[in-house]
Amino acid sequence: APDRVHRINADLLDQDLDALSARLQEILSLESAPDAAVAAQMALGPNGLSADFPAGEWRLYREALKPVFEHLQPVAVRLGYPAE
Repeated sequence: APDRVHRINADLLDQDLDALSARLQEILSLESAPDAAVAAQMALGPNGLSADFPAGEWRLYREALKPVFEHLQPVAVRLGYPAE
């Protein structure tokens, strides 16, 4: 079991690659930050288009998945996401 748990906001992959690189450098005690361009490539599918959903995209499915979201919301809030 790890001695410490670190949280990395995956939304940074879409929002702020430099902040993501800095966070990884801090958590992993790296001498220099990972290349943000490499991180950006990980978010692309084979066709060069985004392979993930933009932050907040889940709201489009809120009603259809309401029974599931009721169970997941407390977990998401504990992870630092807004309660909305």
